Amino acid sequence: MYQVNEITDIDDSIFDLIYENNKTQIVGNNGYDDKEKLKHIFKNSTFPTKVFFEVTYNSEVVGYYQGKILNNHAYLYNAITKTEQTFKDAVDVSTTYLKGLGCTHVVCSAIPDTNMYNYCLASCERTDIFAYEKTENTGDTVDIFMRLV
Repeated sequence: MYQVNEITDIDDSIFDLIYENNKTQIVGNNGYDDKEKLKHIFKNSTFPTKVFFEVTYNSEVVGYYQGKILNNHAYLYNAITKTEQTFKDAVDVSTTYLKGLGCTHVVCSAIPDTNMYNYCLASCERTDIFAYEKTENTGDTVDIFMRLV
């Protein structure tokens, strides 16, 4: 069973295991082929009102998510998961968590033409939970806005 837990820091060894287990997908989606640089971003966030949570499956940490909440929108900038399927399987508990924080929308930052970009454009393949609204070009990435249904 998946669970979401708010945290204030990541565990270095767990981060390393998740990254190494799904490195190809992680690098493809966020462009960070330097694990230590990505870890530094997770550990030294300067986002105000950051959302920082881990996803567990049967008590094992299988993902870390990072972003911020602004005007009832959860902006998710970085995520690493043990497998590509982990992200998809944890959608229900993640959205329940974000709704509990008062979020009405999720905004995913993605590199164009990556698996994550296409997944978010398709309302995370869960139109019962997300409704795609728009995209905004932010330079190297695109913010994909989805309303929480």
